[in-house]
Amino acid sequence: MNAKQKVLERAPQWTESQAAAALRVVEAQVELSEYFDAEAKLSKSELKARDDKLAEANARELIREEPW
Repeated sequence: MNAKQKVLERAPQWTESQAAAALRVVEAQVELSEYFDAEAKLSKSELKARDDKLAEANARELIREEPW
């Protein structure tokens, strides 16, 4: 029995909150899959540029938090 079959089998017994939680999980999985697809398409230079930008932003935040 695969995951889809298990969900369909158990869904009629779920409360509304359980069904809503299951839908949130499915939506999150779709978003995560789209994120990983987009990440896989980035070139090494694009990844480096993004990482450099994040590192710079993190450094600025640390400087702001430093008690001068």
